[in-house]
Amino acid sequence: MVRASKIVAALSIPNIPFRVFCLIGVSLLPADWTVASVFVRVAPSSHLRGYLDSDYSFFLSSIVKLLKRRLGSAGRPFGNPLNGSSDEQTWFAKMSVWPHRRGRLWFQAVKLLLIDGHYYVYRSFFAIPNLSNSRGEPTNAIFGFTKTLRLMLKHLQPELGAVFWDEGIPERRVKLQPAYKETRKEMPKPMVPQLDFIQETLTPPLGFKNISLPNTEADDLMGCYAIAACKRAGMQVVLATNDKDLYQLVGPCVKVYTTAKADLLSPKDAFALLGEQEVTTKWDVPPKLIGDVLALSGDTVDNIPGVGLGRKTAAALIREFGGLEQLLANVDKVKSPRTREKLANAREQVLQNRKMVDLDCHLDLPMAIDDLRIKPDYPNLIAALEKCEFKSLLQEVREEAARAGAVAQGALL
Repeated sequence: MVRASKIVAALSIPNIPFRVFCLIGVSLLPADWTVASVFVRVAPSSHLRGYLDSDYSFFLSSIVKLLKRRLGSAGRPFGNPLNGSSDEQTWFAKMSVWPHRRGRLWFQAVKLLLIDGHYYVYRSFFAIPNLSNSRGEPTNAIFGFTKTLRLMLKHLQPELGAVFWDEGIPERRVKLQPAYKETRKEMPKPMVPQLDFIQETLTPPLGFKNISLPNTEADDLMGCYAIAACKRAGMQVVLATNDKDLYQLVGPCVKVYTTAKADLLSPKDAFALLGEQEVTTKWDVPPKLIGDVLALSGDTVDNIPGVGLGRKTAAALIREFGGLEQLLANVDKVKSPRTREKLANAREQVLQNRKMVDLDCHLDLPMAIDDLRIKPDYPNLIAALEKCEFKSLLQEVREEAARAGAVAQGALL
């Protein structure tokens, strides 16, 4: 029998490419060993952990393929935590929660970051005024957007990601409410060329795919990807957005990324991931009932009319009755006569609002989830930043590119 020390020694030899590591590790696995025991022994290898950052999916797929070959398609039991399922995604999920001996999670869930592009462009534009290059071209939105996305990568370290853009309004919503989003102001002129630059020249070299569809809003597409990803075991979805409708999707697989001070547990925290508990606290109802609250309170940002109830009052009613349907079926039991009258008079408006805030999550994905792997293109990113003349950011990216190049070269030796 091959002992663990031999496997660890083989996987710890310097300068052996990462792909050789996973092949050696699994091919030496004795038939009566549990996979977990090998992972526990392999994990402390600094060489292996270093390569994991860039070749995570290859590692997992190699493990699964070789295990299938070694143990047969029937799926012989491995022992805990794996159960011998022939479903590749099931193996991924069970590997992802196995701790190594230092007490940290070694295999983490594959993280998919979905970014609301227009939100962050607007936020950057208004947060950083009066920034331009030597040619007088405004660069404030470009700078803020770049810093924000790079900060997300630092905070979350996602394997997969995409930036989503609005490309018109769905016909369904316009038919329901022709005044939908009519109150939104026209994009400021200095932002227009910056938005084009961000979409065409900046986002791809940052490592992200751009995703949009005609007559489709970004939040609907983000919802489609979140739901599709959550059907795959071992996935964690992070929504980077301030869109109220998307909070409805928060659950065991989906969280919302935020840097807003009101959402941070401590002033020292750089960011927060809002899960079910945090969203319930924020909205006073569970995520699945947020749409019911919005149907009553409306949404001034999207010009969806309310029925004269504030968000706190709406949430209290939804909590009391257990949902919008139950509330409308029992309007006569509402304690406040004034609120009863509002609900009775605005029943059709409320039902229409509820359809408006529903996400369209039946759309076909324009790009496969597996094609969203984040791959920075440093030469083109540096060229884009040079046009904007971001000196400190350029230096930061050049140093990062040099480190990435050294790691890639070492892997080939």
